[in-house]
Amino acid sequence: MDLLTARPEKLFGSVAFASVAASVPVGLLFALYGLATHPFASPDTWKASLGSVLLAPVLIFVAGVLLLPILFLLRRVGYAGPFCVYALSSLCSVVVLGSDAGAGLLSLALSLPASYVFCRHAYS
Repeated sequence: MDLLTARPEKLFGSVAFASVAASVPVGLLFALYGLATHPFASPDTWKASLGSVLLAPVLIFVAGVLLLPILFLLRRVGYAGPFCVYALSSLCSVVVLGSDAGAGLLSLALSLPASYVFCRHAYS
């Protein structure tokens, strides 16, 4: 498989699968880390932390759907392979990293595993 010219067939389904499969474990790790650093937090804080586990897949799904038009355009010229998927997700994370370091690192932590799952599902 050529890394630059692979043609995925089910892009939307791959984005949905990647958003759930990659971001739930990462969101859970961030929630557990937040709760471990504040063990005597109020129940409202616990609910908010567990809510972030549910919000992470939604954010990755929306970001993936927003990147689909770019992938469709790149498919037309032959550049929609895994390399382009990783480059797009990293570029978007670096843009967020430029404005807010915490959000940028969270974006990298969520987008790179989602890109991996997307590529494994779409290109295999």
